[in-house]
Amino acid sequence: ITLMLATVRIGAIHSVVFAGFGAGALGQRIAASESRVVFTCDVTYRKGADVRLKEIVDDALLETETVVEHVVSLKRTSAAMPMTPNRDLHWEEFLKEGSGISGTFERMESNDPAYILATSGTTASPKLTVHVHGGYQVGISSMARWCYGLEPEDIWWATSDIGWVVGHS
Repeated sequence: ITLMLATVRIGAIHSVVFAGFGAGALGQRIAASESRVVFTCDVTYRKGADVRLKEIVDDALLETETVVEHVVSLKRTSAAMPMTPNRDLHWEEFLKEGSGISGTFERMESNDPAYILATSGTTASPKLTVHVHGGYQVGISSMARWCYGLEPEDIWWATSDIGWVVGHS
């Protein structure tokens, strides 16, 4: 979530995907969004098992024609993680590259794109949906007040993968 919010803060567009996708589905979404940087980690955990995310990303980039320039990986385990020279960076290296760069925010128009999510693709190829800064924020705030009766001191919890729109909310 921190990376997602930082991306919006600098005026870049992010596209988060469901962590359960295989290489084909992931590659399709990376290519469709024309993503230039992919952030991942070595593993995630699903149903009591390690899922080797970095290898899924590598396979996705091999199987699909993309414009990806860099893959930034957070290492969560002690297991070896494959790294492609001149493309892959460890999270710590990425942070060092940003040392000394201003952390100020970029002013955006309400209709400027904030993030892209792809539809599930269960009935056809996934379609990209672009969510804008203003519309998304107004929609979430309105839903919270009108549908759920949330007040400013309340805490919202949604059990959802960050790759689905409820996870963003």
